[in-house]
Amino acid sequence: MSSAAVVNRVSKPFWIAPECGGEGELTQGSADEVDLNKYEKVKCPLCKGRDIFDGNDCPECGGEGELTQGSADEVDLGKYEKVKCPLCKGRDIFDGNDCPECGGEGELTQGSADEVDLSKYEKVDCPLCGGKDPSGETIAPFATDRGR
Repeated sequence: MSSAAVVNRVSKPFWIAPECGGEGELTQGSADEVDLNKYEKVKCPLCKGRDIFDGNDCPECGGEGELTQGSADEVDLGKYEKVKCPLCKGRDIFDGNDCPECGGEGELTQGSADEVDLSKYEKVDCPLCGGKDPSGETIAPFATDRGR
């Protein structure tokens, strides 16, 4: 590798300024329109600067506790509001067990609830037996005694 290539790699900034695309220059007219306030660091609106949300690193600031003002302005706090689990409907139980979506808590964040695919929990006939036992009889749902 040539020394020029090494110098270019080292001299590139880790963070590329979006206003100039990392070039370091732009026209005076464009420079006059740059809003420096959106690059100021502010407390994360989700974790309120505490680094933690719901017992984990804050998903918005990555556990840093702060974001740029522009990023903070884009945080959708609504997707973190707690809502009833769409699978167990807030009852904590699904099919006699802790709900697999909310872990038996009965609630999820709105963003997580929006991603629940209820279709994967619909009851359908078994693709192997077609819902029938080997004698051809239809199997009653949840039957445990099969005439033994």
